Amino acid sequence: MALFGKTDAYWDWGREAKDFLRATAAACIFGIPLLYTMEMWWNGLFFDPARLLGILAATLAVNVLICLFLGFRREHTWPVAVTEAVTSIGIGVLLSSLILLLIGEIPTHAPLTAMAGKVVILASLMSLGVSATNAKFHGDTSREAKPTGAFSWLGDDRLQLREDLKDAGAGIPGAAVLAVSIAPTEEVLLIASRLEPIQLLLLFLSEIVVCYLILFASGFWCRPKYLPRDLFQSPFVETVLATTLSIIVAGTLMFALGPVDILHDGGTFLACTVVLGLPAVVGGAAARLVL
Repeated sequence: MALFGKTDAYWDWGREAKDFLRATAAACIFGIPLLYTMEMWWNGLFFDPARLLGILAATLAVNVLICLFLGFRREHTWPVAVTEAVTSIGIGVLLSSLILLLIGEIPTHAPLTAMAGKVVILASLMSLGVSATNAKFHGDTSREAKPTGAFSWLGDDRLQLREDLKDAGAGIPGAAVLAVSIAPTEEVLLIASRLEPIQLLLLFLSEIVVCYLILFASGFWCRPKYLPRDLFQSPFVETVLATTLSIIVAGTLMFALGPVDILHDGGTFLACTVVLGLPAVVGGAAARLVL
């Protein structure tokens, strides 16, 4: 993705913005579960600068190769591949920093070297997701053809209902798959215990934004064009519904698998649910991409 490239002799900012959003969504899908791993935080604290620089250089090389053969765009040349690889790492750095700040893992008083170490390791992994995943979803993802076979006799209204149920059926297990391995860990309770109410609110709002990015803004997924549009087809309404389902899944997993102590404290339980909600929302939204 060459953020400052030209197409047909003029600045195609619309396409560049779509590429950027798609890359951001890809980084969320690939990297957010890793941000809930305590060992990843510690590695950033204890790795020396030379080792971190080596990780960054190796990541750049791998990203260049991925972008050379897959690429976000149609031009597969070395200059474009290098530009895309650098952009992938930049997106990883930006997104890792924002999420680590949201979950309180980068205190404002922390030394710069400690913050840089955490961000570099996590950004390196997220950038690979940007390069690989974004390439897979390049192009038009709209669905135009009506279903045939067993469902061909259904009217548009019933087809619409079927699509809604299909989305929910994919979103719920998708949220569970990504969040189930995180729910029993100490990281969820650790993050929840150090976040202030305003930080929890910001985290919750961020989950809605991430859900919207994956479902709509990134261009990964869109509704079949033959279906009628109604209130539930509004991007805002569908984003809220998808986020709500994922948060319910997160709460259920915390109730079933979380520490027993949190069940006796409603505030702690709610905070843990919001914290676990981020990977759940990413999993629930990403699961719709395979429909």
